[in-house]
Amino acid sequence: MNLYFSDIKKNFGFGCMRLPMLDGEVDQTQMCAIVDTFLENGFNYFDTAHGYLGGKSETALRDFLTSRYSRDKYILTDKLTNFFFKKQEDIRPFFEGQLEACGVDYFDFYLMHAQNAENFAFFKQCRAYETALELKAEGKFRHFGISFHDTADVLEQILTEYPQIEVVQIQLNYVDYDDPAVQSRKCYEICRKYGKPVIVMEPVMNSLTESIKTQGIISPLIVRPIENTDEYEVVSGHRRLHAAVKAGLSEVPALIYPLDRNEAVIAVVDSNLHRERILPSEKAFAYKMKMEAMKAQGKRTDLTLSQVATKSDTAAEIGKEQGESRDKVFRYIRLTHLIPELLQKVDEGVIALSPAVELSYLSEEQQKILLDAMCLNECTPSHAQSIRMKKAAQQGTLSSESIYEIMLEEKANQTERISFKVQDLKAFFSFYYTQKQMSDTILKLLYDYNKKLERRRNSRDER
Repeated sequence: MNLYFSDIKKNFGFGCMRLPMLDGEVDQTQMCAIVDTFLENGFNYFDTAHGYLGGKSETALRDFLTSRYSRDKYILTDKLTNFFFKKQEDIRPFFEGQLEACGVDYFDFYLMHAQNAENFAFFKQCRAYETALELKAEGKFRHFGISFHDTADVLEQILTEYPQIEVVQIQLNYVDYDDPAVQSRKCYEICRKYGKPVIVMEPVMNSLTESIKTQGIISPLIVRPIENTDEYEVVSGHRRLHAAVKAGLSEVPALIYPLDRNEAVIAVVDSNLHRERILPSEKAFAYKMKMEAMKAQGKRTDLTLSQVATKSDTAAEIGKEQGESRDKVFRYIRLTHLIPELLQKVDEGVIALSPAVELSYLSEEQQKILLDAMCLNECTPSHAQSIRMKKAAQQGTLSSESIYEIMLEEKANQTERISFKVQDLKAFFSFYYTQKQMSDTILKLLYDYNKKLERRRNSRDER
């Protein structure tokens, strides 16, 4: 068994680009059943990317896999996609957001997504490979690789320039084996030449091809004109396009949007922001990405993060589109300065938005000390306490001792409580039970038990 695949069972993975949906959301009952069946039958490899299902794929894995099974039960792969960063500084916070969305501390594999000649040049310009390798060195993921969609000579160029690549994901099936556009066989031979293990995508491409032959393409592609050319770039629908070519179609339905690269980023972000449910962390990074993209377009942005309103600025424009104030937009963007553990507590509703914004002004080290104090005392800072810590941090007087002292203060809204790990409770409930359903059931059982004891006492008294 290859070194990098030693933990992968049965050589078959669960791709999460498409999942069962119900009313615009991932179907909870079906997804739980699918994940459980997949694992129960000895499989354990899961693959996702931030753009899949408009961001819902990653959070679905958190809700139905990573929160329900211990970390040693599954292998998880995620990817860095070009639409979600514009410069090197965007990559690290985006990656941290992916960890949070998936509910894990690290990924097993992290791939540079959809690499071709154009994307590779962009990734190099942003030092994406170098940044990813830094994250790997920090233990944020175990193995570094690429997801590839181009000719064999481009693949060889990438593997030559970045020998640190440990694994390559390529499109490999009998339909594409000698296709001059896909070059499955040649790409596979390049991987063998450089000693790189292969992850296969599209092993049954023919099923989609046959579906398109009989039913056509139901959902149009989204494309944008490439600047200074007569060509178009596919923004959404790459797989449908390739299958259509295989099906012998000379034309496909497509919606043409005159977007430059920054506008394409904004379009992707807007699609995520219009989801019915979106986590505070997702909204925070989406607002930040959109603001950066609009800044690159030359629009006024006032990106000093000043919360003093001006006559016209991007924050106000973004807020108007989302039904939120300019101040609220900046407050969400401040959340991107939180360490992942605190940001996760915001997503979980443990820390409210207002205190979270104040805490974002603490240094990373101060936030880590605060997190330790919160865990030790099983409490969270109030808004007033957060303001005090922010003020002290800005004055240079916030020490670890003062953080612990503040967190030791008794708050009227935080009473003693007993905590259980969800994983410990899962053994006593059906797989589809939510945390609230488990809590309600436990309280009802305790109530019934107390009533039973009361009846016994009354019975003894009557004797």
